[in-house]
Amino acid sequence: MDDLYVMRDEWGYRGTELTTTQGTGKPTERAYFYRPPSGASGLNITIDTALTTGAIDHGVILGEGDGTVSLLSMGYMCNRGWHMKRYNPSGAKVVVREMAHEPDRFSPRGGPNTGDHVDILGRTTLNEMILRIAAGRGDEIGDDVSSRIREYAGKVKIWDDDEEIGEEEEEKAESA
Repeated sequence: MDDLYVMRDEWGYRGTELTTTQGTGKPTERAYFYRPPSGASGLNITIDTALTTGAIDHGVILGEGDGTVSLLSMGYMCNRGWHMKRYNPSGAKVVVREMAHEPDRFSPRGGPNTGDHVDILGRTTLNEMILRIAAGRGDEIGDDVSSRIREYAGKVKIWDDDEEIGEEEEEKAESA
């Protein structure tokens, strides 16, 4: 395994920077309620569209995201996973830029401040950031995280290779 780390150093992975961007603040499907299976096979998986109460709308729970991908799915690795040696053995710098969904009222594509999953590609600040990176000035870009993703990511139970699980955590894991 040490040879792999040496090869990565020789290939120039050290000093590599990963800049991630994601739209936030747009209602996004994150959980579903299903009808009980019917028929002999039990393979009919259908969302229970009759269930509408509280945060459940026609069998769907909405959370924060970019309209397509939920915040935890798109933000976990950027804000926690890539900071672990297990997933980032070279220690590449990770920069996280969230872009809040602030659509123009009369623009069908969201305008220059959209955070929508696809339309973000037309966002002015995203394109400025891409040009800055392409021009070799990516080091001028820093983290900009306004959502609660770091709080959510901290609740995911995963340990890095070099972390020891303490007795309290071990007892909690065994009793769960």
